[in-house]
This record gives sequence, C-alpha cells and structure tokens, in this order.
Amino acid sequence: ESRLKALEKLEMGQMPEASIVVVGNTGAGKSTLLNALIGEANVLPSNGMRASTATIIELRYDESAEPAPLYSGEVEFTSREEWEVELKDMIEDLTQRDGRAILNVSDPNAHNYESWCKLY
Repeated sequence: ESRLKALEKLEMGQMPEASIVVVGNTGAGKSTLLNALIGEANVLPSNGMRASTATIIELRYDESAEPAPLYSGEVEFTSREEWEVELKDMIEDLTQRDGRAILNVSDPNAHNYESWCKLY
C-alpha cells in the first residue's frame, strides 16, 4: 500500500519520501558525513577525538513554500528514571571486578567503549 501511495505522488509530480539510515561505531564519523552531505560544517556536533552526538538524529528536507528558518530542531530528553538506569549500566561497564574505575578505553570494539565515550 505504501508503494502505491509513492507511485501516486510521482504521478502528481511529487517526490516520494525515502529514509536513509547511517550506522557505525561510536566516533566513526556519521555526523561528519551527514554535515558534508548537507553542505554544512557544524549543523550536527562532531569531534575528531571522540563521540559527541550519542543520540538518534533525524534530518528532513522541508520543501514548504512558506519562509522558514534554515534549520530547526527538536530535542527529546530522557526521563530521570531512564537516565539513572543508563548511568548505572555505564558505571558497571567501567568498573573492574575489584571495584576500581576503568579510566581509558581506546579500542572502539571494546564492549565498554560507548559507555566510556558518553561519560568522559
């Protein structure tokens, strides 16, 4: 049914919507790639040394006829309860069996690399 609607839009001269998903390891350059694709340097935060977005980003082209801001955004915050659960998990990821903290995780393939990037 959705393909039929897309064909109807094409017949009326409208472009159908398409989704493109960009995935990769933390700090792999996904935000940098998206910034390059839209021809901007700093719409999405990026940092060459470590991850800086750490969330799902949705970019959408707005072809409306109304004058609109060049960019707009929405921020969806996690609840305090969700953050406390995530923080507990990250601290567990970065605590050794003897209770000492893991202060550096440089291997992007390590199981606790994402936790380290979020907290440090």
